[in-house]
Amino acid sequence: DELELSERARAALKLYLKRRGSIFVEAACGSPRFDRSFRELMRQMFPERKLTPMPVGHPLFELGEPLGQVRYSPAVRKQLPGLSRPVLEFIEQDGRAVIVYSKYDISSAIDGHPCFSCPSVLEPSASGIALKVVLYGLSS
Repeated sequence: DELELSERARAALKLYLKRRGSIFVEAACGSPRFDRSFRELMRQMFPERKLTPMPVGHPLFELGEPLGQVRYSPAVRKQLPGLSRPVLEFIEQDGRAVIVYSKYDISSAIDGHPCFSCPSVLEPSASGIALKVVLYGLSS
C-alpha cells in the first residue's frame, strides 16, 4: 500500500522527467496509505514544487472528447455529494505537467472491476480521464 523508491530509482525518475517524460499515478482503491506515502515522496523528491489541484481549464482537459460530468463511486459521493468535475493533481516542470495524480482509483473501472465501496471514478469517466492523460503525455 505504501510507495517507497530507492535513491537510485528516485534519481532515474528525476532524469526521466527532465528528459520530457511524464507519469500518471493513481491511488489504487483510493488507498489513504498510498496517498499519504505518495505525497510524502513527492515532497522529498520535489521540495521546490508541490502537488497542485489541476484546474478544469488545464490543457490536459481540452484534449479528446469533452468529459461532461464525472461519475464517482458511492464512497466519493458520500464524502462530496455534489462532485461532478475531474479531480487530478499535478507537478509542473518546464511549463508542463510531468506528474499527474489521482487520489481516486481509476484503473479498476477501466479493467471492468469498478469498486463501489472505495473512492473511485466510474466508467465512462475513468476511461475518458485516462485517455486525456495519455494524449497530454504524447502531445506535450
